Amino acid sequence: MSTLNQQKMERLIEQGYEFRLGDYISEGFSIMQKQMGLFVGFTIVFFLIVMGAQIVPVVGPIASSFFLSPPLVAGFYLVSHKIKLGESVTFNDFFSGFTFVGPLAIATLVLTIFYVVGMVPFIMAVGTSFFLGEFTGFEIFPFWSFFLLLPLVYLGIAYSWASLFIVFYKMEFWPAMEMSRKIVTKNFWQIFLFAIAIGFVNLAGMLALGVGLLFTVPASLAAQYAAFADVTRLMEEEETDEIVDHLVD
Repeated sequence: MSTLNQQKMERLIEQGYEFRLGDYISEGFSIMQKQMGLFVGFTIVFFLIVMGAQIVPVVGPIASSFFLSPPLVAGFYLVSHKIKLGESVTFNDFFSGFTFVGPLAIATLVLTIFYVVGMVPFIMAVGTSFFLGEFTGFEIFPFWSFFLLLPLVYLGIAYSWASLFIVFYKMEFWPAMEMSRKIVTKNFWQIFLFAIAIGFVNLAGMLALGVGLLFTVPASLAAQYAAFADVTRLMEEEETDEIVDHLVD
């Protein structure tokens, strides 16, 4: 990350920022509609690749989780950015996320380790309650044990922009994860509500016989990009690069 971008991020962390939840969801659908055919087509390909990899024993799920899904999702972000810039888009652009497959895979691995470690207290609590016979009625888990999952909820939201920092600010996995955590935490509850809203959008797509996911998945990922781009002033970065290129020329 350049010095100017580092200073910009530090100002965001120090001063905070406005988060316009509804605007980002609306913009996500607007971006998707501008290239609906390409988005729907790639979403189908995305599902086929991920599900196809899952069929392969042992290696498939690992490849899908760490080496296929993260760069494919990044492709949605990169195409959304090109549309935002008013540039032409081709189907191959959706695969440009594989340029960052290394740091994306490592970031996903580290986050997975955090999740696994974070689940240990919950599993121990449930196991202890089970052996002590503390379950009552139709209770599957003791209610209090769900509070042990709150750190995982925080981590999931806090690190949700790590891949976007990797892709757009060319950061390595750990600086990207920490930058995501610091900036998201500054406005955690609104971004948490944003994630819930995105979840309901995709739930609606699932209820529409699952076909709706072909539209809601790309729209929700475009909305995630829109939120990130607005908060981090990504377009200002593009304008600065254009000025620098002009001066160099």
